[in-house]
Amino acid sequence: MNTIHHFCLLSVSLQDTFALPLIGLPEFPARYHSSVRGLSASIRAARPGDVEELDIPITHQDRSRWMLKTYVNHTDLTELRREIARVERHLRRIRSLRGDINLKNFVPAQGIEHHDQFRLTTYASYYNIFFIESEAIGRLYWWIKLFFHKYAAVYKFDMSKIYFIHGWFNCFRGGGKISFHRHCNGVSGNMAVHVPPGSFTRYGTLRSSKEYHWMRRLQKRCQHGEKDTCERLGQLWRYTDDMVDVADIENNMIVMDNEDGDLVLFHGLVEHETSNVTEEMRQYLKQQGPTGCRMTLAFDIDTDPSELHHSVVLYDPQDPWGSKGAEANMGEDVGKAFEQIYERSNLPPIFDWDILPDERAFLDRMRAARTHPGSAQLSSWLKCQLSQGWAEFHTEQRKDWFPKPADLAHTSCRS
Repeated sequence: MNTIHHFCLLSVSLQDTFALPLIGLPEFPARYHSSVRGLSASIRAARPGDVEELDIPITHQDRSRWMLKTYVNHTDLTELRREIARVERHLRRIRSLRGDINLKNFVPAQGIEHHDQFRLTTYASYYNIFFIESEAIGRLYWWIKLFFHKYAAVYKFDMSKIYFIHGWFNCFRGGGKISFHRHCNGVSGNMAVHVPPGSFTRYGTLRSSKEYHWMRRLQKRCQHGEKDTCERLGQLWRYTDDMVDVADIENNMIVMDNEDGDLVLFHGLVEHETSNVTEEMRQYLKQQGPTGCRMTLAFDIDTDPSELHHSVVLYDPQDPWGSKGAEANMGEDVGKAFEQIYERSNLPPIFDWDILPDERAFLDRMRAARTHPGSAQLSSWLKCQLSQGWAEFHTEQRKDWFPKPADLAHTSCRS
């Protein structure tokens, strides 16, 4: 029997597969449920020569949400819309692949009578838009990087660490929306790509975040000399300034209107939701764009690449502006280390099958992978790397070694 590899490149049936010549789509991870890659050729080619001198204006600032907003005025929105439509069409074809159950809790079925069970947002953890070879996405990476530097300067974000980025697309039709949710301990962001008049995003503040309250208590204990608590807080709070007292944070919701090109960064623990797409909005979107859906993209920026599912390096303190190409090299090497840890632990691959699975088989394997000892081994290895600032990946010998399971029991990440 012939082996069918990388089923996420397949269509509805084997007959369709051969007819479609697999479409390509290299942005999909080859095997495992978490991965890291070097920067794509499109990202490397899009690097502005004067990137360190460029500036992005701030159009809105909100310290209760650790938020900045700007407007990206460029012609790439049309290409980004085509990419969103292309990825959505492809994922719709794959009957075996179903969205993440955890994400489905925040995204209701859409359509006039809520019959459309497909929601692109629920596939966010299965791919990374920054894997896509696209000139528009290449330029988008640098816009986000520039604004991330601006954000760090405004809010005194800790730039002594290496940060990774994971991005995904959203495409909502009639009745579609994302209910209140939060992302990560790092920085989250979104960009309006194709939105109708009346579209908005509603944001809470960190005052309503249970995690923030807990971290604030950790900080008080740290200030009283509890060393272990200080170390724990350092793994969670990404800013060099002390946390603001909860009582000093506003507790109001704000509604921010969306316009094409709006780019927003905010603390990942700030809860937010989107407006509902009405039938009138859907008709407007259908007339103005490639599909009748409200298109946005979103992303998370944080230190632990496994928590980001599939990621690339966004910032390296030893090469802040990517002039040495360190992000590309390091991401490639970290990705190889991920794969070797998973392979040596016999972790089940999610996107590589001998026969095309049904929906239940796919979800069962996803659960098995996330609870597999290999995932715990990777977490231990990452904890070591994070504590040492990824020092092993900043040496000339970084390509000459591979992590071994036995190394994970030692204080050093490798022998």
